[in-house]
Amino acid sequence: MAAGGSRRASVSFIHADWAIDPRGGERIGSESPASLLIDLDAFDRMRFARRRVKRGEAVYHAGDGFSAIYAVSSGFFKVGNVDAAGREQVMGFFMRSELFGLDGIGAGHYDGTAAALEDSEIAILPFALMEANLPPRARGAARARRSARAA
Repeated sequence: MAAGGSRRASVSFIHADWAIDPRGGERIGSESPASLLIDLDAFDRMRFARRRVKRGEAVYHAGDGFSAIYAVSSGFFKVGNVDAAGREQVMGFFMRSELFGLDGIGAGHYDGTAAALEDSEIAILPFALMEANLPPRARGAARARRSARAA
């Protein structure tokens, strides 16, 4: 519950087969939330590549094709764009244990350039590998959402 004891109507949780109704907080659908937790066991066993990134070095550039999500192991990163006049618009700052690159999931490409603000290290989470470890129903739902956005 939010401050003052009221519920935030904009918060909901959606799974491939069930959802939490934001108005009443009840589960809608046939499968239990425990089924989602069981599916996450596969991610615990995965090992992801790590990469050291020097200060000022870009991890990806605006327009690059989406392939991975990045987890900050150490250091700081910023994601931003430079307009035609040469002004930079910062879209976000990321530090240890935060993820960046999520903007590429829906669009199929990264919207901004991600650069290290100091010598840093990241874990590279290949999206295809993560998606392959989803349960079959969730994989199909994810593909359908991407196809709908592309159309």
